[in-house]
Order: sequence, then structure tokens, then C-alpha cells
Amino acid sequence: MRISTNVAIALLTIAFWAGIWTPAWATDSAKEVEKAPNFTLPNLAGETVNLSDSSGKLVVINFWATWCGYCVAEIPSMNTFAEKIKDEPFVFLSINLDDMSAEDVKRFASDKKIAFPVLLDPKGDTSQKYGVEGLPYNIVISSSGKIVGKSSGQRNWDDQNLIAYFRGLMKKNN
Repeated sequence: MRISTNVAIALLTIAFWAGIWTPAWATDSAKEVEKAPNFTLPNLAGETVNLSDSSGKLVVINFWATWCGYCVAEIPSMNTFAEKIKDEPFVFLSINLDDMSAEDVKRFASDKKIAFPVLLDPKGDTSQKYGVEGLPYNIVISSSGKIVGKSSGQRNWDDQNLIAYFRGLMKKNN
């Protein structure tokens, strides 16, 4: 028996809301695990960005590096994802861990047409605070500032199930 994509999405959404299924990277969709450590990092324009500035919104942090093939491979789907959620109570931050100049990272971001905020953490202080285990690594933070999900490895950020999951978290957290 073959199930259509719309039926599969509907079933997964129902299963998510019923608490039967969560994406592989989620720690627990309903349980807030720990307070997210605040950080202050420069973005590619040299402006300072604080996690606390995103209070009241769902936040996803993506840790990555230019030398990480999986990180680079997911950039196109991350661009699409960032475009789809730009008008929602959601903040998508990427934290680059390369030990290179801001200009080099900026040039890379321009070459790859990165359309989402890139913050710089060349010493890895923020990644240590969050216990990053490999790249790419993702952290999901609720609107109340608690970590509700973690994942390691490449994602298809344009996946409808993943987008539905985040939209469900936004509804639940607002």
C-alpha cells in the first residue's frame, strides 16, 4: 500500500501532537530540559548579538564550520528554511566555529549565498557551553529560554515534517 506525501505528513503531525513521534534530534518536545546559557557573539557585520535578545521566541542554533562537508551540504536547505520561517516568532542563528578571520568567513558566506545570520565563535567558547558533539550540531531553545532539543549531523531543513515540528513548538511555546 502506498501512502501519499500529504497523508504521511498528516499522520506524522497527528503522531507528534499525540506524543507518539518526535524528530530524531528532539530531546523531549514537551519537557524543558535546562536553561540555555546566554552568549554574546559578533555577527558578520561586526554587530554584537546576544541570545537574550531572542527572549520570547523559539530559537534554533546551528553550530558549523566551513571545513565541515555536512555543514556546507545543508546550507541550501537552511536558506529555504530561514525564508519559510522569517515572519514567525522564531530565530535561526548559525554559529561558525572556524579559526579564521571574520573577513574569510564573510567571503565564504557570500560565496555560498548564506541567507541567515552567521555569528562568529573562533575560540569555541559558546560551543563548549552547549556541549557541542560534532558538526553540524543543533540546539532548540523554547521561548522561555530552556533547551528542548539537540541534534548532531546533517539535516534537510526544508523537510515538511521538520518545519511542522518547529511550528508545533512555536504554538506550544507562545
